[in-house]
Amino acid sequence: MIRSSDSDKLAIVGCGVTLHEALKAADELASLGVNVRVIDPFTIKPIDKAGITAAVKASGGKCIIVEDHYPEGE
Repeated sequence: MIRSSDSDKLAIVGCGVTLHEALKAADELASLGVNVRVIDPFTIKPIDKAGITAAVKASGGKCIIVEDHYPEGE
């Protein structure tokens, strides 16, 4: 977990490049008075299901998964 508080209203999960976007979103929401939890699962396999589930439950059961795809190679 990258950021959390006792008053989080949402959990945002982001990996790699999208983690930076998740942190920017968290900062923008914080400026509006909405605290959110930011999770970097670090790896996709094996994913920490229990940790993510606990974080989502602690933030009211709301979660956004940040996903992005980039073309590779030619």
